[in-house]
Amino acid sequence: MVLFLFGVSMGEVIIIFLVILMLFGSKRIPELARGLGRGLSEFRKAADDIKREISEQTKDLRKDLSEMESDLKKGGRNLKQEVDEVISSATASAPTIASPVDDSSVRDIYGLDKEGVEQDKADDTINSESE
Repeated sequence: MVLFLFGVSMGEVIIIFLVILMLFGSKRIPELARGLGRGLSEFRKAADDIKREISEQTKDLRKDLSEMESDLKKGGRNLKQEVDEVISSATASAPTIASPVDDSSVRDIYGLDKEGVEQDKADDTINSESE
């Protein structure tokens, strides 16, 4: 048994067609089919009209939203520029603090002087030999 539509077998479909033929007659069935076709085409046209109308109405909304987005981006850029200006003016007007530590002593502490580096290598060599 082959299922045709929604669990209905081919035999049941033939019986349904025979019942329809007996109820409406052979002359009325083409008229009913044409009417059904016209109804479906009208339904499609109405659905297309509704879709077109919705898209036309939302064009204005999309335009407004895109304008708002561009305004927000411009405002964000302007705000960033103002913040950068405030930061640059604050750093330009901030007093500079003189370093109380001599540069050479700092370089020696961190082993950046050539003599200090050579001394550290010598100390490492002595320490490794004694171990």
